[in-house]
Amino acid sequence: MSENNTPKILVFSDDSTFRSQVIAALGPNPWAGSETYEFLEAATSPGVMNHFDAEEDIKLCIFDGEVQKDGAMSVGHLLAGTYAELPPLLFVVARQQDEWLARGAGATKTLLKPINAAALTEAVRQILG
Repeated sequence: MSENNTPKILVFSDDSTFRSQVIAALGPNPWAGSETYEFLEAATSPGVMNHFDAEEDIKLCIFDGEVQKDGAMSVGHLLAGTYAELPPLLFVVARQQDEWLARGAGATKTLLKPINAAALTEAVRQILG
């Protein structure tokens, strides 16, 4: 188990720009009065699983719905089939039609691309606040 007790937000995307945009939009204190969060990054499904296997204190996962190789939706299903308890999943999808796929993969909430910092912060506040 991780020695660091800081709650974590896991950002999964094979696009480093997406991961950077999410982290920059939220920052360590996403809204006034929030606790401080640490960000974990994963570019692959094994990377996501490694974070879960390490028993990190993950409070939220933000998944890029456009991950190419192992698809974020597939990883959502894999997590649900592997772990008894999961943190909320926030999927960021390119098309509104993909929202139903994200919900089927366990999404707590979905947002549309491009990333809008205010909308992302509000969604995270609704989920974690």
